[in-house]
Amino acid sequence: MSALGADPNARILVEAGPGTGETQLSALRLAGLIRRSLSPGQILVLSFVGFHAELSRLGA
Repeated sequence: MSALGADPNARILVEAGPGTGETQLSALRLAGLIRRSLSPGQILVLSFVGFHAELSRLGA
């Protein structure tokens, strides 16, 4: 299933490593949902990184 083409009511979980395009995917999905006449108030996006991923990003 493509997250971009998924049903507007579908809950999408994206698990990916650093630098693989999750932010771009989220932005494109949001734009597509809004184009389909969903109000921004109807959309919830949660994003988080694991503790170890954050340490890697900081060079620790």
